[in-house]
Amino acid sequence: MFIIPCSIIKKIEGIFSAFLWKGTSMAHVGAKVAWHSICYPLREGGLGIKNLKTWNKAATLKHIWRLLVDKDSLWTVWVTIVLLRNKSFWLINIPSTAFWSWRKILQSREWCRSLFINCISNGSSTSLWYDYWLPDGNKIIDILPLRVLTSTGLSWTSMVSHIIHDGGWNFPDIPELQPTWNAINFGPHLGREDQCVWRLQSSGVFTIKSAWEFLRPKKPDNNLHHLLWFKGHIPRHSFILWLASLDRLRTMDRLHGGVPTTTCILCGIHMETHEHLFFECSYTNLVWTSICNKANIH
Repeated sequence: MFIIPCSIIKKIEGIFSAFLWKGTSMAHVGAKVAWHSICYPLREGGLGIKNLKTWNKAATLKHIWRLLVDKDSLWTVWVTIVLLRNKSFWLINIPSTAFWSWRKILQSREWCRSLFINCISNGSSTSLWYDYWLPDGNKIIDILPLRVLTSTGLSWTSMVSHIIHDGGWNFPDIPELQPTWNAINFGPHLGREDQCVWRLQSSGVFTIKSAWEFLRPKKPDNNLHHLLWFKGHIPRHSFILWLASLDRLRTMDRLHGGVPTTTCILCGIHMETHEHLFFECSYTNLVWTSICNKANIH
C-alpha cells in the first residue's frame, strides 16, 4: 500500500472524470458535475466514487496502525530500528533527511494522534504525559498546566510505568492531579504489553472503512437516492435521472448561445427547463397520464 503524491492523485482523477463524461475519447472538457460533488455515497447525492485524497489519508493511517500493532512484521522492525532508532513514533522529530513517504507519515501525527488510544498493561510503551491513555480518551498534558506537571518531579520522557510500583499505581501526591488519578478506574498488568486501540471501532481494531467514514466530507441524505438507485435499476436511466435531479441536463435554457431559441420543441410554447420538460409540458403530461393508466396508478 503506497502513499500517492497529490499531483498524481490530481492526474488520476482527471482521467476518471474524462472517462466518465467523454468515454474513450478522454477529452478533459464538458464535465456536467464537479468531481468533488461526485465523490459522495449514493445516499448523499453522489455516485459512490471515493475521493482519492481522502482515501490516501485513510491508507496512511493503515501504515501507522501496522507500526503500532504489528510488531513482528519486517517493515515495522525495519522502521523501528532504522528510522525511529527505537524511539517513540509519536515523539520523534521529523528529520531533515526523511524521504518523502516517511515525512508524510510523520506529518499525519498532528491530526490522527487522538484516534489511537493506549490500553495500559505494564505502561512501558506509553508516554505518561503525551499519549492518549486516560479513561476519557485524553492525554494529561492537554488538561493540566505545565507548572503542575513539572511539580511531580517526573521528566517529560516519563512513561506510565514510572508511576507503577509493586504491581499497583504510585501516583505523585499533587493536589491538582488528584481528580485525574481518581478517574483512573483500571489497574496495571505487569505481565502484558500495552495495547493500541483504534478509537473509531467498538472492537478497537483498525479498518480503512472506519477511517474513510471519519475523514470523508459528509452531506445530508438525499431523499431521491432510493428512487434513483433502487435494486434492479438500469444504470443509464438512473444516471440521466441523477443529472436531472441536479439540473445538469442539456435543456434549452442551459445551452447559452448554442441554439436559436429556448422554446420547448414538444409543446412549442414555454421555455424548456428541467421542471417544464419532466412535469409541466402538456406533451409530458400526456405521457405521464398514459403511463399511469397502463400501470393502474391513480
